[in-house]
Amino acid sequence: MAVITIVAEYTMTIQKYWIGQCMTLLKNLRFIVLLLWSGYASAAVLVINDPNLIPPAGKSLSYLEDPSGKLSLKEFLSTDSQLRLQTSDASSPNFGFTRSAYWFEIELKNKSSVSDYMISISPSYLDKVDVYLLVDDKLVQHLSMGDSLPFDEREIKHRNFLIPVELDTNQVKRVIFRATTTTEFSVHFDISQNINFWQQDMVETLIQG
Repeated sequence: MAVITIVAEYTMTIQKYWIGQCMTLLKNLRFIVLLLWSGYASAAVLVINDPNLIPPAGKSLSYLEDPSGKLSLKEFLSTDSQLRLQTSDASSPNFGFTRSAYWFEIELKNKSSVSDYMISISPSYLDKVDVYLLVDDKLVQHLSMGDSLPFDEREIKHRNFLIPVELDTNQVKRVIFRATTTTEFSVHFDISQNINFWQQDMVETLIQG
């Protein structure tokens, strides 16, 4: 009996040891996942130091393919989806011909004293574009636009999809948008100081006639 008791105690000790080791491993894995996740989030920040010299935004975009086209905003914001984000390596990401919906994300941080900006999303043939603006992970604005929707319903009547954005000094806004199209899937995302956008737009309109 004494031998059996010793064996049982030894077995329990071994079990406790391995349970402890597994718990430590899980904690370490959780830390690594959170570290990687924070790395994804911090990699998609576009900092505005000078409103007249805003860096191209295309390569600051993160994106996620949604083959089902059924992903919701809440699901996109989940840890699983955020860990699957990819970083754009092109100024205008191009996915060829696809029926998939694509989600895009970028954080805008304003270090300048100018607060009025304009986001422009093109090309104009994108069937549906849903734009979500978040501050401190809270949704503050949602706009729906697209070639499949009535032009008169757009907040700003323009060939591109325009979103005016107020960005106070040192404020960070998270811009998320979902796009679909039945033609070649290419997306161009740009942000400019409001007055600079309209000046450049006027020049382009005159050149195009």
